[in-house]
Amino acid sequence: MESKPTRNRDAHFAKLEAQARAGNKAAEAEAQKLVDDIARAAGFMELFHGSSLNEDVKIFEDRETSSGAEALGIYMSPEREVAERYGKTGRYWVDIKLPGYAEYEKGLTLEEITQQKTIPTSGKSKNGAWIVQPWGIEIVVRYASQIKSSAPFTYDDKGNLIPISQRFQTEPTKKPKKPKRMEME
Repeated sequence: MESKPTRNRDAHFAKLEAQARAGNKAAEAEAQKLVDDIARAAGFMELFHGSSLNEDVKIFEDRETSSGAEALGIYMSPEREVAERYGKTGRYWVDIKLPGYAEYEKGLTLEEITQQKTIPTSGKSKNGAWIVQPWGIEIVVRYASQIKSSAPFTYDDKGNLIPISQRFQTEPTKKPKKPKRMEME
């Protein structure tokens, strides 16, 4: 059973969606902030993906073959400029654990530098990988199911608003039995 705060938040979110559909930009901005805050709190990482087809990507598919790339998966970056090198760029929230990445982001203290310590410049896990390239950071997302839309409102197959309480539920990452398509609204 849903808690009262969850029901209240979902009801508030539904009101924001109705107001945004009516053209209220402030309601849309409030909904976007709410989505971003909840995604961060759930441990999702904000990443960008550039499409060589120069179109908005709404469907991601698991990759079953590799063309000699660093790793099998969907290439993204925490840096918009890196993704833009590949074409039209979209912003997404991704459920991914990257060993060593937090240390890389944090950097080294002056004391650690004088002690000649180093920070990682790459890492791999069961659900992704990352590497620092000369042009920026690339992150490989292993499964399409890890990627969630960053749009303020998303809808199910019947056109119903997906409640904010259900947007960023994490599931154990495991290989799907068949290639999975992830649709973005």
